[in-house]
Amino acid sequence: MIKSLVTGVLLLLAAISLKAQSAEEAFYSLPSDGMSQLTARMFTDYQEVKKGGEFTLAVHFDLEYKWYTYTGEETGKNLPTSIELTLPEGFSIVKTQWPKPLTVPSSKGGTDKVYKNDFMVLYTINASKKKMDVGEIKAFLKWQVCNPTICMIGEANLSTPIKVSKQVKSPLYGLIHKK
Repeated sequence: MIKSLVTGVLLLLAAISLKAQSAEEAFYSLPSDGMSQLTARMFTDYQEVKKGGEFTLAVHFDLEYKWYTYTGEETGKNLPTSIELTLPEGFSIVKTQWPKPLTVPSSKGGTDKVYKNDFMVLYTINASKKKMDVGEIKAFLKWQVCNPTICMIGEANLSTPIKVSKQVKSPLYGLIHKK
């Protein structure tokens, strides 16, 4: 009895570990674009979404140590990080969520709003009310990335598939909806 209970607990822990590992593997197997100082990936919480349903699109920025980039707010001092989405016909953006930035002193006087660590911009998107085998969401990203001595301009082109059919979670669901 105890042996089978222990075996069951070990199998459960192994399954949980495998699920977490597969999400991480799925994330790092996503196509990325950018430069060594900042790369970007894009993914959704559902790989299939029901007609007219909502899902979340994540644009993940991976910053190299000691580098930072600016928020999407136009300050007039530095190039803001920008994301231009191209959605399939019938899709629309409901809400955009940028993470809270750090406010730091600017070398030009005043303050800047920056990200010094990896971050995700989340979009709540309303799917088409028509069935679609596979559509594609595209994004063009542009940013200014800096360290204490130099700044550079970078850009990326990303895409991710989406199907309008039934509601099927992506293996990356947990990366967007952390508890």
